[in-house]
Amino acid sequence: MLATTVTALAREALLLWPRENRHGGDADLWPVFVVAVDDDDIAGNAVASCLKQAHSTVTLLDGVCHWSVITIDDPLLGLRVEAAAPVPVALRIVLPAGPLRSELPLLAAGPTVGLTTVNRARELGNGVDAQLALRSMVLVRSRPAAEVAALALERAS
Repeated sequence: MLATTVTALAREALLLWPRENRHGGDADLWPVFVVAVDDDDIAGNAVASCLKQAHSTVTLLDGVCHWSVITIDDPLLGLRVEAAAPVPVALRIVLPAGPLRSELPLLAAGPTVGLTTVNRARELGNGVDAQLALRSMVLVRSRPAAEVAALALERAS
């Protein structure tokens, strides 16, 4: 079954790193680039149903996300998520590149992306442990993005 594509505006974005270097077998997971959208923007989308179940386990989507540059002047980034399992997901997220200037090289390299809602992100306070944080989002792998790498080089000079 194909998922209906939903488009949302990112309300918050941040890098998540474990405080201690005890990640064991999941070292390639870190850092996680977390994107939070409004709950209403994804209501009815499969990501929302995954997030409702995510309190007890870490959810990794069987799919991939792609970063792109939507506009060059006052750059906007696009994040397209497509996954087949555990549920079909098709989601497009738009976010401004300006506040992420220092993270652009990391985004270009293809980090793990965590999708969550603003309300879910607010539940996480300072000092939250990594496993609880990961259970508060849906994870998906992203691919390297040459467009974002070019933007990072341009903005660095």
